[in-house]
Amino acid sequence: MRSPLWPTVTALALAPILWALLAEPGPADPEATRLDLPNAREPFRKKPESRSAFVSNPPEPVAPAIAAPADFSGTRRKTVTLDVLRSEALDVGARAEGEYGLRRLREGWRQKFERSRGSNCAGRRSQGLFANAWDSDQTEVRLLVLGFPALAEAWAQDSVDNPASPQWDQWRALGALCLLANLRVGAAESVLLRHSRDDDVSTRRSAQYTLCFKKEHRGLRLQLAREGEYSGIEALSLWPDSEALEISKSWVSRRAEIDTRVGEAIRYAECVLFRLEAFSSGYWQELAKKTIEGQECAPLDKCWISPHHFDWAVRIALERRAPWLERSLRARIADILKDGWIRIEAPSGGDDRSNWEVDQALLALAENGSPLDEKELAYFRYYGYACEPRQRLAEILEEKGYPKVTPISDTSPGSRPGS
Repeated sequence: MRSPLWPTVTALALAPILWALLAEPGPADPEATRLDLPNAREPFRKKPESRSAFVSNPPEPVAPAIAAPADFSGTRRKTVTLDVLRSEALDVGARAEGEYGLRRLREGWRQKFERSRGSNCAGRRSQGLFANAWDSDQTEVRLLVLGFPALAEAWAQDSVDNPASPQWDQWRALGALCLLANLRVGAAESVLLRHSRDDDVSTRRSAQYTLCFKKEHRGLRLQLAREGEYSGIEALSLWPDSEALEISKSWVSRRAEIDTRVGEAIRYAECVLFRLEAFSSGYWQELAKKTIEGQECAPLDKCWISPHHFDWAVRIALERRAPWLERSLRARIADILKDGWIRIEAPSGGDDRSNWEVDQALLALAENGSPLDEKELAYFRYYGYACEPRQRLAEILEEKGYPKVTPISDTSPGSRPGS
C-alpha cells in the first residue's frame, strides 16, 4: 500500500534526477554527466539578505530525548486525486498503445540527444518543480509509469541494468524506477538497492536519495549518513531518534577538519542537528511554520545551507498534521505571487513564471485535503497531475512534437516492452 504522501515524497526524490537530465550532455562534455546533488537547487534557494528581523530565538534543548510526533486531531479533506495509477492488467489494445507511446518517447529522446552532441550548453533550468520535470521529460516518464506501470518497469529495469544502454535512456529509466519505488510497484525498489553502490555517481546518488527518504530503509540511511553521503545525512531529520542525533553530532564535532568532502558533510549535519534539537525542545513547529512562510529564524545559516529545508518543513508538517499548515502554505504562495512575476499557469511562448516553492506548496495543499481553485487544478492537469494518465500522455506526445514511429506488430519478433 502506497503512502498518502507519495506525490510530495516523489517530488523530493526526483530532485537530483531533474538536474542531471537537463544538460543532455554530449561526448564533448563528459563532466556534464556528473550530478552535484548538494548544490543542485542552491541557485533557486536564495538566502534572505537581512538577518535583522529575527522574530525569536529557539530555546536551548533541554534534553537529548526526541519528542514523539504530535497527534493533532482531525482528518484531512481529500478534494482531488493527484495521481491515478492504472494498475489493471493490460489488454491487447492497451499494451499496443503503451508500447507505441514508449517507442515515440525513446525516439524523441534519442533525437534530442543527437541534437545536443558536441554542445557544452546546459539546458534551460526553470524556476519551478513542475516546469523542470516538463523540460527534462520527467512529466512524460511519470505519466507512463502511472498509465502503464508494468510496461514502464520492464523498460526501466532493462535500461538501468544494461551497461550498454544509451545514457539518455538510462537517465529517464532511472527516474521511472524512483517513481515506481515510491508507488511500491513491482521490483523497482530492489533494483534501486542494487544500484545504491553503483560506480556511476548520478545513478548511485539518485538510488540512495530515493531509498533514504523511505522510512523502512533505516539501516541504509544510517550507514550512508555515517559515510558522509548527503542523502543519508539529510534524511536523518525526518525520523528523529538517538542514533540520528549521535551521527549528526559526530559530524559536527569534526568542524576543524579541512577536507572538502568532510566539510560538506559537516555543513549538512549542522542543519540536521538543528532540526533534531528542535524536536527535542518542542521548537519544531515554530521552525517549520516560519520556514514555510518564508520568515527568518535563528540561527539562519544552520538551515539555509540545506537546499531542501523548505521541503523538510512541508513534509514534517504534513506527516504531523500541523493545524496551521493550510494557512501557512496559502500565506507563502500569496507572498511569492504578490509582485505579479510568478504565476500559477502553464507557460506561454517559453515565458516561464513558475516557482519551486509554489509548486511544492500546491502539492502539499492537495495532500492536506485543502480546497483548490479551478486555476490551480488546470495548472496541475497541464503538468500531468489530477488527470487520466494515458490520455494526458497522448496529448503531450502531440504537444511536444514527439516523432511518429512505425508500430510494432503484436506478432513481430522483439516486441517486448521497451524494445
